[in-house]
Amino acid sequence: MRSLLARLALTGMVGVALAGCATSTGTTLPSGSTPNNSGGNGVNSTVGLGIVPPPGVALPLYIDNGSLAPAPQGPYVGFNTPATDTQSPIQALTDVATPGLPPPPPSPAGPTDAGSHQVAVAGSNQTQVTLRYTGTVPNLTYQFGAFGNSSFFNYSNIVAHFWVGQSATGTVTIGGTPRAGDVISIKVVNSAAPPASATVSYTVTAADTTATIATALANLISADPTIGNRTASGVFATAGGAAGASVIRITAVTPGVAGNTIVVTSSTSAGATETVTPPGAQTLAGGLASGTLGAPTSWSIELVGNGSNAGAGAAANTYDVRVTCAGTPGPTGKFVCGTLPAYGAIPVGSSPNTGQPTYTPPATNPVFANPNGAFTPINPQMYVILNYGSSTNPASAQTVGIDYIYATQ
Repeated sequence: MRSLLARLALTGMVGVALAGCATSTGTTLPSGSTPNNSGGNGVNSTVGLGIVPPPGVALPLYIDNGSLAPAPQGPYVGFNTPATDTQSPIQALTDVATPGLPPPPPSPAGPTDAGSHQVAVAGSNQTQVTLRYTGTVPNLTYQFGAFGNSSFFNYSNIVAHFWVGQSATGTVTIGGTPRAGDVISIKVVNSAAPPASATVSYTVTAADTTATIATALANLISADPTIGNRTASGVFATAGGAAGASVIRITAVTPGVAGNTIVVTSSTSAGATETVTPPGAQTLAGGLASGTLGAPTSWSIELVGNGSNAGAGAAANTYDVRVTCAGTPGPTGKFVCGTLPAYGAIPVGSSPNTGQPTYTPPATNPVFANPNGAFTPINPQMYVILNYGSSTNPASAQTVGIDYIYATQ
């Protein structure tokens, strides 16, 4: 690493991720090191005008891994509507990667993924239902350029898992003593339309533990072309997490009650020293329909300046930026929300206009009305916006699923 930094110094170029005002989150050098000084004051300088950083300078940065706790995670609460966040066992941390997007970075809460947010939300008499994230959003900024002449930039997109309703789920626990040559099989049958059925099998090796067996079977299930998580009638599987290292959690790809008919059958070869719990067949359970509120026509993410951390100037001098999220709903579908404005962009029509890039504040139901601050996303407040074609009825409700959210360059 030292030689790499030395070579970068000789060429006059370096890319640095700044991840906190007083703490380090993500991939950074120790606080106070050269060239990073993330332990210093917050980034609230003017727009960077240096060389545009190439892709990959700033590694993906976690915002939320679906957990209610511990810090820096937190639940979602209603902003313009009642909302209650509970923990769902659904885990999407190890889903198949989306082409063109980097995989999620390591969770700031550690390797354990406790599941997902399941937010019971009501209508708001408005066309937008707004949820506020109570966890800490890290600095979405990084520094790049020649030593002594570097510039600040911000992440361009936010990647998130959103869906409505709840998927059916079940578990298979691998126990006993691993013995090389034993075979463990899991069969998944979905009788819904279109019907699908497949069996995956894993042959134990001398190096295996019950945890590695569980991981191998989970990967085989998710990757199966007939019943895996690339199909609407399929399931996806994860191993480990809050339930235990040797536990496989199997979840219906499509949320709703249809997943409650999926049958999972676990078995071992004759005389095997490993065990599967439950043995034989089980039916997935817990699938819920989207509710009377219905699915939104689209999703958005809104970032609002966090008081004095929003940038130079008084606490009222803040920003409000909303970006649309495009993608496929469901526990295995990702939404890409962006593109975010350039670092230091100011609202359209701001005076005086110094030639800085501009952004257009939200036109409908903004979280912060009449923003006049530059977009410097340092520990911003984050909101998830459900957009509807007409005003939503407060008597209607639904379950909103929110899993991991991370920022990409």
